[in-house]
Amino acid sequence: MRVVMKPLVKIIPLVGGVTVFFLNRPRIDFNLTNVANVLDMPGMGDILRKAVSEQVAAMMVLPNKFPVQLIQDIPLKSLKFSPPAGVLRLHIAEARDLVKADVGVLGMGKSDPYCIISVGIQEFRTPVIKNTITPKWSFFCEPIIDQFVGQNIDIEVMDEDQSSKDDFLGRVSIDISKLVKKRDISAWLQLEDTKSGSLHIQSTWLTLSENPEDLSTQLLDIRSINSRSTLYSAVLLVFLDSAKHLPNVNRGAEEPSAQVHFTVTGFKESSAIRPHTNDPVWEETFRFLLHNPEIQDLTVEVTDTKSNKPIGMTRVHLCRLLREKELQLEEPFQLLGAGPNSKILMTLQLRILVPTSGKTSFMKKEEYSKKDKSPDEKDNKSSIDLPNLPDVTPSARPLSPSTPTIQDMIHTTLVPAIDNVELPVEKSQTTHLSSPPDNSDSISQRSSPIKTPSPVKKKSSSPPSISGDSIKSNRSIRSNSGITKIQLTIRYSIPRNKLVVVVHKANNLSYFRNLPYKEGEDKPDPYVKIYMTPDRNKETKQKTQVIKNTCNPIFDESLEFDVNMSEVANYSLEVTVISKSGSMFPRGKLLGKTVVDLSQQDLSKAATEWYDLDASD
Repeated sequence: MRVVMKPLVKIIPLVGGVTVFFLNRPRIDFNLTNVANVLDMPGMGDILRKAVSEQVAAMMVLPNKFPVQLIQDIPLKSLKFSPPAGVLRLHIAEARDLVKADVGVLGMGKSDPYCIISVGIQEFRTPVIKNTITPKWSFFCEPIIDQFVGQNIDIEVMDEDQSSKDDFLGRVSIDISKLVKKRDISAWLQLEDTKSGSLHIQSTWLTLSENPEDLSTQLLDIRSINSRSTLYSAVLLVFLDSAKHLPNVNRGAEEPSAQVHFTVTGFKESSAIRPHTNDPVWEETFRFLLHNPEIQDLTVEVTDTKSNKPIGMTRVHLCRLLREKELQLEEPFQLLGAGPNSKILMTLQLRILVPTSGKTSFMKKEEYSKKDKSPDEKDNKSSIDLPNLPDVTPSARPLSPSTPTIQDMIHTTLVPAIDNVELPVEKSQTTHLSSPPDNSDSISQRSSPIKTPSPVKKKSSSPPSISGDSIKSNRSIRSNSGITKIQLTIRYSIPRNKLVVVVHKANNLSYFRNLPYKEGEDKPDPYVKIYMTPDRNKETKQKTQVIKNTCNPIFDESLEFDVNMSEVANYSLEVTVISKSGSMFPRGKLLGKTVVDLSQQDLSKAATEWYDLDASD
């Protein structure tokens, strides 16, 4: 437990208030007397202890605090509303040599491992990897850290069991202050309370910045990380003070019992209920992690809990905070639909997440799996010895000036060769391509031309990787060589919470047969089918209309998928072109297939690109 006494004043009791909180979840054990040993009933003891533990955590385990006002002149806001110390970007990469929880008849067996990561009351869970003792999760999470001195990250490795309680495979506890001191860490940690097993983690400490210019740098940094998990660039702090002159829901009805609901893409929080008042006072704090505050909104809705009817709402464009002094806004906001005098008083504070080392040093999965040392080659050290580990693994350190990078070799060999090649440019590559307009969208629907070849820019602070412009250039060159391809526009519609994929056209479908069409032969009747993977079920399937008798179909059809913006980076699009019928192409003939990784796409704008199709079954 930690007790904070602030602010200091000149009169007795010398402090204006006291704030009490637990850094980590406390272990609570108790017995009920004179109740005939009710806790000895099967399952009853666990239920009661869990309920009490959750209530204590909701009251005073970080980020929740229990403030006590000692002097009336000291506002509760000064005790409750304080920015966190930072955000820890944690990467649960992989594990090795885990215990075999599911033992077969012949003594052989494996596990279905997953991890539970706990920081205070914040909890994250990795996916389950089936039938392995060497799982590779590559899972990112970003807990908000209020007090890094004395607070721990607890990671438990569990084995999923469908028929009974999940089995315990080991745990590790890490002192957050040591991760903050090291800034960037990549290390193997020996699991405790188990026979064998090691866990590979990476972490970067992110501080909070008031400089709006740091946002663009952080967005680029996030895109450079090879991750299917959702990563964030900023944090929004909300202090809900009070509301004034709320109307009664019905004429002659009682005063409303008001509750406030906050919604930001992927997150929803609710305040406490203030019963029977037109002027409720909450004095509560809320926090939201943001993907990109330039395009996100905060929706605030006040409802009457007795009648379940809305009282009023307001929407704040978070890009407005980027123009405010200290990225903070404190004012009464007008509630739409509640009358001209109804207002809600809030303080909004935006902070940009900035790595203390200037740029995160996360490596791609292929790099750490090949270059990191195994647990047998390293000293199996617990979290106590974590400061003695290197800041980053050798594979993540910058190359010496004398060592040529992949970027240098590409720049000196491939780029001059491309510049000297003269290729015919298709008309579609010089004209502007745009998706169908959507008036309800807040995202700009400007036309975007397909990019022509451009030199690869050298980067000194990131691991060697081919730039996005080089990839697009390669697509543009190959699109003229007769390879089968499909043109798509992919964007995310924030107002409708939908992923929009516009299927424009496909070219050269006949080239998969490797035979030229002769006069009189049937051509395919193609259509496009798109799944969202890894789910890949009927609910995530969309398809276009069939275009008859053509090798170069033009669809110009928009397909929509229901998915939250916070989860869209976890999916890929499996795009398949199929011929429905024909003498040469029987029903269901595969003409081409490609997979689009949405975590590598900038969905904040409509991007039109060509994608090569593979005909292999």
